Amino acid sequence: MAERAGRQRACRYQDAELRALDAAGVRGLRFNFVKRLVDSVAPATLAGIAARIAPLGWHVVVYFEAAEQPELYDFIAALPTPVLVDHMGRPDVSQPVDNLISSASCG
Repeated sequence: MAERAGRQRACRYQDAELRALDAAGVRGLRFNFVKRLVDSVAPATLAGIAARIAPLGWHVVVYFEAAEQPELYDFIAALPTPVLVDHMGRPDVSQPVDNLISSASCG
């Protein structure tokens, strides 16, 4: 892992490397959908990564803007791993609480 510091990308790891990371205590990874922070990765690529880590018992953390939740919901719900939502889905805190609750429960 130290060799790849700053470049950790699960899709670039071989299965043997993922098993070594698992043995070292790694238990999950993050899919970042915040467009201002990262380049887009095809959902099929991310689904393939999730399929590779699922047998290890890892989880996926998803990081996205609240406005993107409806378009990501089906993809996230279909992942074969436990899923954690990072930063509570980045809700628009300028909106009334009722809007935040309905946004969080879409799907």
